Amino acid sequence: MVSPNKLIKKLITPLLIFSLLTGCASYKIPTRCIGPKPKYRERENPTRAIALKHPLYNIIPRHRCQVRWYDLPHWITWSLFGNDDDGIFGEEVTAKYKPEMPVSSCKAFRWFCRNPFHNFTFYVIGSAYRKNGELDILRINGPRVSAGHYRCPGKTNFPSKKCSCFFIAFHGGKPFVSLRMIHSKTRKTDIYFGWRSRGNFGIKCVLFGKRKS
Repeated sequence: MVSPNKLIKKLITPLLIFSLLTGCASYKIPTRCIGPKPKYRERENPTRAIALKHPLYNIIPRHRCQVRWYDLPHWITWSLFGNDDDGIFGEEVTAKYKPEMPVSSCKAFRWFCRNPFHNFTFYVIGSAYRKNGELDILRINGPRVSAGHYRCPGKTNFPSKKCSCFFIAFHGGKPFVSLRMIHSKTRKTDIYFGWRSRGNFGIKCVLFGKRKS
């Protein structure tokens, strides 16, 4: 019998060759043909047109619909660095990201630092591509306590904006825990861990942050 270690060594070289070859695969749909979401098509957005011509989109697909099933390198770059919703430069109007700098690799890096591993958390380990139900395990909203409620789609990350609250739930069958503590009229603490109501995985810890008026 072949030992597991020898088997792995024999498979590594063919897998590396396969990865290099498939990395040269062309996109099914050219990047320039990826349009904005229907409800935003009427808005003028010159930044978007410039962004779609950037060479980085030859390495990182703009959208998963472009990638062929066997194109492993492009699937990897799409998963780790891509952003199906707002683009890798934050060029879509949905991003609400307008730093005073041209479309460049630096801008893509800054947007990535602000939204790291977007496609991975939303679409690889997350389920933001579909409606996610919400099953309350425990909801403490000030003096009120409840449990066992189900709604679809899920809408809750924090049960209350006005008072301290604690929340445990399943969003699309995946666990989520959040805590909000109101310290004063101007300060609060927000903490959560798990899959949010949209279905994406997220972590937040803001201590003594500002409250919106």
